[in-house]
Amino acid sequence: SPLFWLLLLAGGWAYTRGPYRRLLPALGRLNLPQKLYALGLVPVIRVTGDLAKMIGYPFGVVWRLRHPQLQPSAGKLTGP
Repeated sequence: SPLFWLLLLAGGWAYTRGPYRRLLPALGRLNLPQKLYALGLVPVIRVTGDLAKMIGYPFGVVWRLRHPQLQPSAGKLTGP
């Protein structure tokens, strides 16, 4: 359906807008193949990072539950 593709495109744009905004100023120093490569890597890096966070979160929760002695005590302020 065209609506599905339109929503998918809008979602992809929203998902990668920030990284592309940061990348665009640096593209001027690159040649065309490098520009295309850099532009193509943005969604790959974004998805890989998000998947790593989603996979790592439950492992972190389990680790914290198994090692409560290594957690800062509740209410105790740290720092200078």
